[in-house]
Amino acid sequence: MPATRLTGTFIRSGSIPTTALGGGVVSSSVQIITSLPAGTVSSSGQVDYNNITNKLSGVVSSSTQVQPLLPGGTVSSSGQVDYNLITNKLSGVVSASTQVQPLLPGGTVSSSAQYSGWVTASSQIDYNNITNKLSGVISSSTQFNALTSTSASFAATASFVNTLLQTVSASGNIAAGANLISNNSIGDEGGEILLAKPQTNSTIAGTGVTIDIFQNKLRFFEQGGSARGFFVDVTSGSGAAGTNLQAAASAVSSYTNATDNRVITSTGAGGINAESTLTYDGTVLAISTNNAKFLQGGDDSALHDINVANTLGVYGVQDSTVGAIKLGSNGQVIYSNATGVGIGTITPGALLHVQGAASASSFIGPHTGSILSPGVVSASSQYPGWVTASSQIDYNSITNKLSGVVSSSAQVQPLLPGGTVSSSLQYPGWVTSSAQIVVQNTTGIGALATTGSNTFTANQTITGSLFISQNLVVQGSSSISFISQSTLNIGTNIITVNTLTPGTRFGGLSVIDSGSSPQRSGSLYFDSINDQWIFVHQNTAGGVTSSVVLMGPQTFNNVGNETLITQNRVLKGGGLEHITDSQISDNGITVSITNGLSAGSTITASSFTATATSSLAAIYSSSGQVVTAVAGQTIAPATINATNILSSSVLQTSTNALIGGKLAVTGSAEFTGTVTASILTANQAVFTNASDGLVSNAITGTGNVVMSASPTLTGTITANNIVMSGSQFSGIVSGSGLQYRLVVPVGTNLYAT
Repeated sequence: MPATRLTGTFIRSGSIPTTALGGGVVSSSVQIITSLPAGTVSSSGQVDYNNITNKLSGVVSSSTQVQPLLPGGTVSSSGQVDYNLITNKLSGVVSASTQVQPLLPGGTVSSSAQYSGWVTASSQIDYNNITNKLSGVISSSTQFNALTSTSASFAATASFVNTLLQTVSASGNIAAGANLISNNSIGDEGGEILLAKPQTNSTIAGTGVTIDIFQNKLRFFEQGGSARGFFVDVTSGSGAAGTNLQAAASAVSSYTNATDNRVITSTGAGGINAESTLTYDGTVLAISTNNAKFLQGGDDSALHDINVANTLGVYGVQDSTVGAIKLGSNGQVIYSNATGVGIGTITPGALLHVQGAASASSFIGPHTGSILSPGVVSASSQYPGWVTASSQIDYNSITNKLSGVVSSSAQVQPLLPGGTVSSSLQYPGWVTSSAQIVVQNTTGIGALATTGSNTFTANQTITGSLFISQNLVVQGSSSISFISQSTLNIGTNIITVNTLTPGTRFGGLSVIDSGSSPQRSGSLYFDSINDQWIFVHQNTAGGVTSSVVLMGPQTFNNVGNETLITQNRVLKGGGLEHITDSQISDNGITVSITNGLSAGSTITASSFTATATSSLAAIYSSSGQVVTAVAGQTIAPATINATNILSSSVLQTSTNALIGGKLAVTGSAEFTGTVTASILTANQAVFTNASDGLVSNAITGTGNVVMSASPTLTGTITANNIVMSGSQFSGIVSGSGLQYRLVVPVGTNLYAT
């Protein structure tokens, strides 16, 4: 059969715009007849029953054929009944619309003839004479055909391809006897089909899943979002579509140790296993192998866990007794064996062997080789003959000495004037050297270093007070610690301690109980990372707890004028470590709330006192309060509402209660006493009127009252005359006499024969 070409997008539901129909489209049965084979019956108008041969015996096709087959006297149509000739007609029974009209209330419309000009059938409307018609609305196949370029023909037998230039919608299925072809092709994009996604239980983005051709790929992916999906490279398959995708990669038949974050490895054909020692949480890849090799890179080195805290083992693969690390592609190799660590050498001769120059601020301990730069003289042995000490010189052997030059104190003494002291030996007891003075044993010393500085190289003990008029500088790895059994009095106004983020995070004051074991302590620290004060407590059990130190309300750029907490106000969080006033006050007697109170659950109290009409008006917490409130009162609907009375409470009054409005009870109502209604008449039956109100109505006669839509009567009905209406009555009815009458429904009325 001919193909149908869809050049636009195909939509599953909706309608086909009339502008999309072209030549060859069939829009009416009149067009189909001319396309059907000769002799094809497509309408009952083509069949003449009288000309049908071999008709089945006894088959009737019209009411005229039925009439001769009925028993004599059978009434088969209302045309056989003359109402005027019927005897003993029921009183009040009508059989024609003309009889009904006088019985209807005034103004009732029972026929279109009463109001000429009313439209009661489409035959009364001439479409061409309608004004203000809606644009594009059609009412006949003639108008439908007028919208196409040419008259439509039957597409199923057309010998040409129908081209639809607009979006096509179909409310049912589309079946193609041959191929369904998508001819769309633009650049890298080829044909495309969109499958709508499910309405529920789907996380696919967009409107559905797209199947298309892109370059060499057959793709299927979600229409929206990031277009998640898959593709198959068609050019990678074998000829004649011979590649089996299912066989290309064996399916997984077993999965063991399934646990979140474990890395999956293959166990062989069709099996995978979640490794317990290899996990990845999205950030860290962890290998939990213990005391063994856990990672090998290539065939030269491997990483080992060696069961030493904070230590990683780097072992050689060919020789596990050595290990080396190269730092950077142009960097040096750090090599280690049983002898030591070598830098720039793989044969270290010491615990640390540096092949080449080494730079350090100082060297401690023995070393081999020179640590001085070339040309630096560090000993006289480097240059024999050089005079480096006076012991090498014999004054008496010096030639050409200058006249009058002396070289020793012995030569000086004879040359000095009489009485000159030139040596301490002349006066034993004189102090001629600081080595002769012991400061601890010296008395009368008022001050030291009055014009300079003193350096103390050992421990110093001060038994009295130490006055420092300027700075106290403590250098080294330790600070002032363990000042115990006394008071440290610092006369200045500010003590400044230092933090250095992130290395030194906390700074503040620590109090240590040196008499406790385990040691107890309490510390007040400033946390420089979180910008807040914290309290840290260590108890005797060794546990450490910490908490944020709460502060009052924040005052910005106004030190010395801080905002205080209002007296009697209950505090609330003000953000971060700050607290501030809430709207709740407690003066020791009454708790009050400044603004509104919103409760997410039940508020329970022995009593509620409301001081304003907008507060807890008319709400009671016990039945005793209700009894007191309503006793002797007139209860208006606005005062008592059913939602304010608990189901376990009882509403009581000492006198009558008057309800001015409507009493609505959504549940059951039980009355243990007599129920009276002044609007009802005594000794008469009670019915409801059109407004659901109770009214009294007298019942004439005696016996049971049947108030059911379909009553079942077990006794005898006695009446002089019974009037029945409707179309569902038939059977034998007994009147006041002894004769029986047969009542037969004809149309919508009853007739007695």
